[in-house]
Amino acid sequence: MKVEPLKLVALALALASIPAPWFTTGGGSVGLLDILVVFMAPFYVGLGAAALSIVKGEERYAALMAGVLLASSPAYAYIAVYEMTGVKPLPAAGALMVVAAGVLYIVSWLKSPAA
Repeated sequence: MKVEPLKLVALALALASIPAPWFTTGGGSVGLLDILVVFMAPFYVGLGAAALSIVKGEERYAALMAGVLLASSPAYAYIAVYEMTGVKPLPAAGALMVVAAGVLYIVSWLKSPAA
């Protein structure tokens, strides 16, 4: 089984974003675990797709799915934080790391040969 280093770096970034603050508000920072799970479903499904794309290297579209879901999950989190607090949050390290992870998965998908 050949594992792409780009996917491993992307998965490490996505996992590292879990304890990191995702947004800052006037009253402090908001982490992933502070946000309602229903809004973070794309992130968790994206992590599953990311793991699938690493375990089954030939699953080319799992990398695309992971990239799209991970890269878009901060948008859902932003909406949740805005609705919960009424304050427009600013992105912090966690949100930026997960967007970078999503972009790396999309780059991995673009580099993989078409079936």
